[in-house]
Parts: sequence; structure tokens; C-alpha cells
Amino acid sequence: MTATAAGFELTKQPAPLSRIARDAWRSRDLVLMLAKKDFVARYRRFLLTTHVNPDGDGLGSEAAMALWLISMGKSVAILNDSPVPDAFDFLTRHLPMESFADQYDTV
Repeated sequence: MTATAAGFELTKQPAPLSRIARDAWRSRDLVLMLAKKDFVARYRRFLLTTHVNPDGDGLGSEAAMALWLISMGKSVAILNDSPVPDAFDFLTRHLPMESFADQYDTV
């Protein structure tokens, strides 16, 4: 089934990627993966942070990344702009998550 919008024909499923495009995409992913691996291997200590007024996505990503880095023997600190909301306080039981608001008076 197709629909027309602004002169373009839309289909429910996108056209499959050509083999060349698919291989290029995989190569790009491999290059990025190797660059990240090299970056992580090069350093011993990491500081993680997320956006202002952190939500579950940001805090969960920090927690997952911290646990992964710790499992590789890295030292990790988590420091955010805002305190952890009560709904996500359970994340702080095993991973200390500090905030600027806890440490500094803002003007």
C-alpha cells in the first residue's frame, strides 16, 4: 500500500540497502567501535555526566557505561548538574552519583 504526500510516494517499508551501502555502514560502525576501544584502553580514569535535569535515559546510560568501565578495571566518577530525582535514587545505591548542586552554591 502506498500513500502520496507532497508529491512523494511513501511505502510502508523502506527500500533495502544495496550491498555496497550496507558494507559501508558496517565499516563505519567497525571504525567507530575500534576508535572507542582505543580511547577506553588509553585512559584509566573517566568522568561521566549527562544533560541538565537528568532523566532515566541519561542516568541509566551513565550507570551502564560506569559498570562497563568498572568491569574493565577503570576508575569512574559520575558528576551531574542536578541531583538524582527520587524516582531514580535506586541507581545511587551501588554507583555514587554526585551533583554540582550538592557540592557548590550557585549564584
